[in-house]
Amino acid sequence: MRKELENRPALLALLGLLCGLATASSPFRLAYLVVLLACLKSRVGQGLVLAAAILGFWIAPNISQVTSPATRVSGVGEIVSMPKILEAGTRFTWRQEDRLFDVVLLSRNRDLGLGDKLRLSGEVRQPSADYQTYYDLNRLSGRVTTDQFALVEPSRLMGMKPALNLRTGFLEWSAARFSDGNAQLLQAMCLGTDTLLTPTQWKQLRDSGTIHIVSASGFQVSIVAAALTVLLSFLPVSRPFMILVLAGSLGIYCLAAGFNAPIIRASAMAIVPLFAYLLRRESDFLSTVACTAIGLLLWRPLWAYDPGFQLSFITVSALGLYGNANSEAEAYLGNVPSQVRTGVIASIASLPLLAIHFGTSPVLSLIPNLLIALPSSACVVLGLAQFGLSQLGFGFLEPITTWLIEGLLSYCQVVIQTSAGWSWTMLRFPNVPPDVAACFLIALFGSWRFARAPAV
Repeated sequence: MRKELENRPALLALLGLLCGLATASSPFRLAYLVVLLACLKSRVGQGLVLAAAILGFWIAPNISQVTSPATRVSGVGEIVSMPKILEAGTRFTWRQEDRLFDVVLLSRNRDLGLGDKLRLSGEVRQPSADYQTYYDLNRLSGRVTTDQFALVEPSRLMGMKPALNLRTGFLEWSAARFSDGNAQLLQAMCLGTDTLLTPTQWKQLRDSGTIHIVSASGFQVSIVAAALTVLLSFLPVSRPFMILVLAGSLGIYCLAAGFNAPIIRASAMAIVPLFAYLLRRESDFLSTVACTAIGLLLWRPLWAYDPGFQLSFITVSALGLYGNANSEAEAYLGNVPSQVRTGVIASIASLPLLAIHFGTSPVLSLIPNLLIALPSSACVVLGLAQFGLSQLGFGFLEPITTWLIEGLLSYCQVVIQTSAGWSWTMLRFPNVPPDVAACFLIALFGSWRFARAPAV
């Protein structure tokens, strides 16, 4: 195991970075770094880990309460998160000077995007006790609910306009063709617009352990990448140009799907191997995961404490190592034994994180996940494919695909609603210390024999 670690400098750098971030939050966690250095014999590897740990300690954010007394805010600021569409409004993070606010506009504005500058005013309200941790981790100074705003300057971010058009087009297309409930479920499956789900749908997805199907991530990215690869293969273009088009298109889809940690991780992991090809190198799964995580943590160190970021990387790493899968699409589209294996691996790997962040985990979530794995995957494939064909003027198959998707979505709804009623299957945890969960994950990944997949 030591040799395999030392042959992957990106993985060593990631482990060192995480040790530095952990030590910054608690000096007792310096033990992680000491143990890691003791496991390595290479002076170069030890130096790389130590340098990465110092960098992690230096960039580690100070997690403390930043909310201020209730007051009013007024002026010009910038949207620093991709706006989420609500049932009757829009929600995003808005930055004014050095303060961040959770803003809810009382109007459904689909034209607002990341990087837009807005003038708004409203009263700043403090979060409830249940949301205090979320506000602290995201450095938010409070919530502003207002209907008084004006666009001062549109975003200059490349690809933002196409991303907004993609999101708006898909929402309008799906809402016009599918029944209430099914339309929102399909939208969340394909673009991660989970804020359009009803509270009842949210509770059923959570209680059944199927909440992950409404988070756009690796599976959706694999579908988009595969479709674009097939289309570009018919054109007389060079391989480098094809890769650049794929990278740009995935970037647009990433923005349309919410630009959160899981979708950024999935898009980055799809792009890194493409550039490895340009450098005439064969990509390595662990190195790809490590490079992606390092880039995101250097960009936003606070994501190290984000549940979505942690669950995304831990689960996909476990699937790659123990499931022998190179992508989430490959893991979820296999035969029944493969799907069972995928479900068991994902459940075990995510269990300690669910215990820490949510205190609950459905014990029998494998059953509903197995029952809806292929139907939900088919909904995503057919939904995205038919929308793309419709935009290109090939809508003659819509009556058939709409009927098929509607039936599959209704089936998924029945499975989710039925399994959500199994309250006796909900496993509840006491307050689990983060270090206990960390030790469990270290033992889980440390028990894998690297000889199964030699480093390249």
